[in-house]
Amino acid sequence: MNELKVFHYTTRLNLSQIVRDRTIHMSPGFTEMEKSGVWLSTNTDFENSAASISRSNKTFRIRKESEIKTLGMARVEIDTSMVKVFTMNQYKNISRVSTRNFKNLCYFAAQCKSDINEWRICFSSINSKAWKKIEIFDNLNSEWKDFPFQKTDFDELKKLLIHTKELVPFMDKKQKEKLTGFLNVIKNQMNP
Repeated sequence: MNELKVFHYTTRLNLSQIVRDRTIHMSPGFTEMEKSGVWLSTNTDFENSAASISRSNKTFRIRKESEIKTLGMARVEIDTSMVKVFTMNQYKNISRVSTRNFKNLCYFAAQCKSDINEWRICFSSINSKAWKKIEIFDNLNSEWKDFPFQKTDFDELKKLLIHTKELVPFMDKKQKEKLTGFLNVIKNQMNP
């Protein structure tokens, strides 16, 4: 039996922040009472709602096709063995979403020609350890293309830095400055 693939669909602009933060952050709920979450989809072709959504002032707006092409689409495949993912029926029961807001969500999905039964949600942020791969949609060829992304093994990096610490007293000023620069880049990626 084939494993069900689950993706977080987003725009290329948002993807750059996701890659920088190495985390897919949760979207707020409709109200303060409702749980936040990361929206996902099992649609392996294209999730219309992710391309269409523009959220401001707690309202949704459907983007025009030209806007979607300009923004560009991207997706991150999620390793569901590393995060807990819920269906929409489970979401309805767990999230504390009101009946009215759930109906609005269903209406929005229908307007986007999206199947709400393909939607999934994770009630926590999803860090890069749970990413299988990242893809960018190529509008010209109408296909998904791999986006190169190097997962960092922070345990290996920690071991390497511990050994590097022993060499610091023997480094000249230029080597120390270069090392400090690399460490600042790593620090900024880990703590945005």
